[in-house]
Amino acid sequence: MVEAAELPEDVIPLLAQIDAVIEPLPADDSLAEAINELDRLLDGGEGSLLTRYSRARLQEQAGLNTAARSYGKVARELADMGRWEAASLLARHALRLSPDPELIPLLLEASRNSGNDESRRADLQLAAHLAPHNPRVQWAQAQAAQAQGQTGRAAELTVRALRGFIESGQPKAAEDALLAALEEPSPTLAHHLLGLMPLMAEKKMLPLAEDALDLLEPLVGKFRLRQALSTTLEEMLRVGEATVSMRQRYVDAVAEIRGDQAAVKTAAEETKLTDPGTKFTEALTAFQSALSFARGALVKHRTWGVGRITSTNDQALIIDFPERRGQQMARSMARRSLTAVSPHSLEAVMFLRADSLKQEASQDAVGLMLRVIDESGGKASAPNFKKWLVGPVLTEGQWSAWWKGARESAAEDARIDHSNAFQGDYRRASGDQQAAVKLPPLNFQAGLSAAARMVMRLVDQHPELEEEAQVKYGPAFVSWAERDQEPEDQLAVGLLLSDWYPDQRDAWARDTARLLGEARGLNLLGSAAEQQAALELAQEAADPSRALVAALGSRFGPVRAHARTQLLRMGDKLPALLHTYLNDEQTPVPVQVEVIRLALELRQQGLGAEHDPWSLALAVIRALAHVKAQRDATSLKEMLAPQGEIAGLVRDHPRTKDMEINLELALLFVLRHGRRAPLVREFLTAVGAEELNRHLEEAHRPVEQEHLIPERDPKIVLMTRETYEGKVERREQLRKDLATEIPKKIAAARELGDLSENADYHAAKEQQGLADAEERSLEAMLDHARIIEDLRISDEYVIAGTEVTLLDAAGEERHMWILGQDDNHHGPEVVNYRAALGQAVVGRKRGEEVTLETETGPKTYKVVSIRKRLPETKRKGKGKRAGMFSD
Repeated sequence: MVEAAELPEDVIPLLAQIDAVIEPLPADDSLAEAINELDRLLDGGEGSLLTRYSRARLQEQAGLNTAARSYGKVARELADMGRWEAASLLARHALRLSPDPELIPLLLEASRNSGNDESRRADLQLAAHLAPHNPRVQWAQAQAAQAQGQTGRAAELTVRALRGFIESGQPKAAEDALLAALEEPSPTLAHHLLGLMPLMAEKKMLPLAEDALDLLEPLVGKFRLRQALSTTLEEMLRVGEATVSMRQRYVDAVAEIRGDQAAVKTAAEETKLTDPGTKFTEALTAFQSALSFARGALVKHRTWGVGRITSTNDQALIIDFPERRGQQMARSMARRSLTAVSPHSLEAVMFLRADSLKQEASQDAVGLMLRVIDESGGKASAPNFKKWLVGPVLTEGQWSAWWKGARESAAEDARIDHSNAFQGDYRRASGDQQAAVKLPPLNFQAGLSAAARMVMRLVDQHPELEEEAQVKYGPAFVSWAERDQEPEDQLAVGLLLSDWYPDQRDAWARDTARLLGEARGLNLLGSAAEQQAALELAQEAADPSRALVAALGSRFGPVRAHARTQLLRMGDKLPALLHTYLNDEQTPVPVQVEVIRLALELRQQGLGAEHDPWSLALAVIRALAHVKAQRDATSLKEMLAPQGEIAGLVRDHPRTKDMEINLELALLFVLRHGRRAPLVREFLTAVGAEELNRHLEEAHRPVEQEHLIPERDPKIVLMTRETYEGKVERREQLRKDLATEIPKKIAAARELGDLSENADYHAAKEQQGLADAEERSLEAMLDHARIIEDLRISDEYVIAGTEVTLLDAAGEERHMWILGQDDNHHGPEVVNYRAALGQAVVGRKRGEEVTLETETGPKTYKVVSIRKRLPETKRKGKGKRAGMFSD
């Protein structure tokens, strides 16, 4: 029931009178009897406003559905009397009882005339909630938005309301909305309005359509919408009444586009396109055919490009293409293989005045961007610009630098609306104001890192939206980050969430330090700003040392310099850290190069002398086997110079057995790059390592000593079948990625434009480099691999595939299972036959003694048993295996 406090003062006495009438009515009378008694007592009849209002009160009190409609009738009568506040109050109350869409126009009308701003806002909010798609609601929302200065929102709502008025057949309301929309025109708005013209024609609102076309005419030239106008007129004539004036408008639009009034006029007269007695669709087909192949017309062939028709006859055309002048083509063939080209189109300008576009590219990059934007339907992204410009205007080599400069110019040019540049989209600006920025939905299909980078670009270009972005995107990123993601994804998201959620920053710092260390490189993040931010975040972790070493491989000099500075602050702890990376063959080449440089620098300062200098030579030789970048290759060659610092450190320095084995294996990989083998050979000669040099030279030749067991043959790499198959599977996956997936990523990233700051491109290139190095390393290893299970294994000698038991003088036993390269996953007792411990026992027989290095010093053991032991073959079935090993 309506509260008296909510009513205007002049209505309250009426309520008191009604209450006085209702109060004496018998409580047990039926509703119908009560209403009849009310009519009699009031003596007003059915037409009495007071009677109808009282009836609505009684119906509401009785819980009848008819109460809302009764209140609505009273509200309508009050509105007719000009009592707007009372009408607004009753309409609102009626809608609360039953959301009847028919009452909404009344509510809005009463609210608009009541003069009460607070009530007006409440009424509009209620109407929008009940009927958000009602054109009158949208129209009222548009007016409210305009009053608040929200011009972009107002324009959008006005166009929606206009469409609704057209669809519901309300020409007067549509005219009001059209005039309001055109108060602040823009290219986008003009496009939308042109798109509504065919709907006007379909709904038989030709006068409105004619007015709209008259009003839009100056905008068509201003925003270069001639082609859009032509298309609109053609659609209007197809669906609506093809009047003479509308047909003539179409002919004029086509003539404006083609720039050849005479040819268009002749074609229209020949095909009777403007004759109302001719069916428009039939005349249109003939008109377009005649115009397409008229003398002087521009046409496009799918292979030969754009050309101009120089002469015609009934049977054939003569066309000048750039590379095929005077090409003759039968009309039947021309209809199948040629398409018409507008002389105002960018394609036509490229054909007619290509040199002018090249000049424009250097003098007015934004103007050239606007040409592509207009040609692309009002907006364009980097792939659109590149598709249009590379080839006719720019070379592939010029593209990246040009696009970077064009974007920078566009950011300062009022002609370009770059409000959506964070998504790569550019539009022609409307006036001097940039369009309102809307937060787009996240597209996780493109990858989590791509979504994170889009948001980072958004808040970088529009910092005022960061709080809103955090509210909208933060929970989604948190949810996705909790799932298993690629390191690139986790790093990119970590940069966002560590700023948005400071209470979790310690956890993100720890994860970032771990991810950078595990990735062994920072180039998964493609821009200098991202890398620097990730490195600074990682430094907040308890131990950022691995992340700092990874940063040494950054392609950005300032990032590398920052990492070096921070590492040098570690003092005497740094040599041991660097030594770990020197001995790790998985260290990426760019990182390894900087690690070697840093280690040499420390040795000059008297730090790290306790570490084997051959680790430096080994690291350089390993890196030479896998290096791709010319800069790194040059650095490595300088480091391995016969008179260089490393040569001086290792000359006449003894090598351990493990170092000997590792050097031999590294030399095998170097042989795959024949042009680098002489460099290594010269170094080994200079430092007196002739036995290694002979190994390098003999590796080309087959083993002549028949008695040499595989475990002693440096050219052979032994491993179990499971390890071998795993490496083959990994190699094939890498080959597939290198042949398909990674090139796709690189190609897609190239389309985004400027490569110098293209994070997606550099992440893909980094992935390509790592995958290529790993694939070549695996290929070299598999070329020399032999499977242990395929060897003739006996228990007479300790060889790969046997388990040996040793006994010391105190009676303590020691068990070792001798297997091959990377076979340690088979169990904790596995010993690599190439390791110093493995080489010490390989070839021994029962009863022989062997001296091993232990934590307490050398210790002598006796071989007491040898038995064949191979890994158990995996059994298929429900993903389980019954035991890992068998004897």
